[in-house]
Amino acid sequence: MFSKQINRLFFYILSLSCVVAFAQEPKDTLNTEIIEVVKPYNPSIRDAFKVKNNPKQEGAVIPKENVTYSINSVPVASTFMPEKGSAKGLKKQRSETYYDNYVKFGFGNYTSPLLDAFFSIPNDRYSDFGIKLYHHSSQGGIKNLLLNDSYYDTKAGLFYNFNTNGHQAQLGLNIRHGLYNWYGLDPNTDISGDIINTIDPSHSYLNVNTTGQLDNVEESVFKGGKVKLSYFKDNYASKETRVILQPKFSFPISSQTLEIKGDFDFLKGSYDNDFDHTIRETYGFLKIGLIPSFIFSKDAFSLNLGLKAYMYNDQPLKDTEFAVFPNIDVAYNVVPNSLTLYAGTTGGYTFNTYNEHAEKNPYLSTDFNSKTSKEKIRIYGGVKGIMENFTFDIQAYYADINNLAMHIITPNYHILPNYYAYTSNYITAFNTTYDDAKVLGLEADVKLIAMENLTLGGKIRFNNYTMANELKPWNLPALEGNIFGTYTYEQWQADAKLLLRSKTYDSKIGPYYYMNSFIAPPNPENLIVQNNNIADLNLNVAYHINSQLSVFAGAHNIFASKYEKYYHYPNQSIQLMGGLTYKF
Repeated sequence: MFSKQINRLFFYILSLSCVVAFAQEPKDTLNTEIIEVVKPYNPSIRDAFKVKNNPKQEGAVIPKENVTYSINSVPVASTFMPEKGSAKGLKKQRSETYYDNYVKFGFGNYTSPLLDAFFSIPNDRYSDFGIKLYHHSSQGGIKNLLLNDSYYDTKAGLFYNFNTNGHQAQLGLNIRHGLYNWYGLDPNTDISGDIINTIDPSHSYLNVNTTGQLDNVEESVFKGGKVKLSYFKDNYASKETRVILQPKFSFPISSQTLEIKGDFDFLKGSYDNDFDHTIRETYGFLKIGLIPSFIFSKDAFSLNLGLKAYMYNDQPLKDTEFAVFPNIDVAYNVVPNSLTLYAGTTGGYTFNTYNEHAEKNPYLSTDFNSKTSKEKIRIYGGVKGIMENFTFDIQAYYADINNLAMHIITPNYHILPNYYAYTSNYITAFNTTYDDAKVLGLEADVKLIAMENLTLGGKIRFNNYTMANELKPWNLPALEGNIFGTYTYEQWQADAKLLLRSKTYDSKIGPYYYMNSFIAPPNPENLIVQNNNIADLNLNVAYHINSQLSVFAGAHNIFASKYEKYYHYPNQSIQLMGGLTYKF
């Protein structure tokens, strides 16, 4: 009995000694080391392996050996004295704060006020609505003009966004009112000053449109669509109405997808075509299209194989035709997520509307000549890529077009007595002429992040036109584009943009017809005029006082180039503007 107690006591002492031995602190071997990271380890799914739930044990069974433990306790004198720690502050990176609303005010020479505002009001967690406002005007002041060159452009819009269960809906109402002046009168005209003083060269436009868009409809073959209703008029009783409806459907087939888009587009317009406004001309076009496409993708290869089938109706000509255009796009990722080769072919109809052309050239005649352009085929191919600090997209293309739209000089008989409308002393306006053309083009779009705070880029387009009948592609440049740069430093930001356009050609053939009772000119090449190359440098600088308030200053046409974008319409010289922006 006594021997059992001795053995039990010996066992307790041995266990306690083991615990004490393992609890002793090891010798202080803390050294300062330099660790060099040669390459960071970025794990991927391929690096992982599965552990079997019931692993199978193979090989011979190794018997356990008896291990005898012994402890040699030696006291260690440590000279390590821990110091009282203190928190080390980290350098805070300035976080950028985003705001939903902003108001921008500016004012410049040529008496040019600017207002740009955006207000977003959350309705609930799924929706919001807001207001957009824009106004820019100038009281004019271009030297050596005989007529008023002031203008203004005002826009207002309401929008409503709704997003729930992946569905996205957008509704919008937009209004735009612009006023411009036909000031294109030769300073050497023979028109007397008394008559010039009676001329009102103003021309105004009003556009009202409502839009709707629905995307990402789930659990249905109907995936969304777009709708747009538009009304446009000017102050000479010319007007247009347009309705666009474009639904979208999707049908899964095995592992691929069949998409079908609809395209309904209706345009109707009218204008007065005489001096007394007693003859009313009308035009109207309708196209109804079905655009199926089969989307196939495998590995680095993707294919969109489809077509466009249209019924087209020209109401003035009382002509209806049916046409089918290819709609094919193929892409191959040479380097995944970095380099892609692509090619394709397409075609279709394009309505040339008074509304859209007036946005490009506000000096159009009110008797707008509206027709439909038909792109019989467009073939394109290119390469695009995304690298660490560089993105690019380079594309070459060929197009065969019926009724390519161009702007050409026409006498403005609306604001002058009849006699002066048929003489060389006309006020220049522009109308639309059409010709069949073949276009060979090249387009490049690049962007480079040169440094952390410097971004450079540009977009250049080159077109070579082969016309069927016209002597030149009137007012269509062979080369146009822009080069830009953005630099930021602390609270400063600077943006520069250089606008480029090669020379364009125009013709006085239209005025010649009026001056010579609609007789064709014997030498039409003698009536060709040229608008010179354009290089317009713009610079804007902003200083952010804080995250909400900033001031800005800008200069446009820094070279003070006296160029004419259109014949007899010189541009304003250097334009200066300053103001402030407030975000909230």
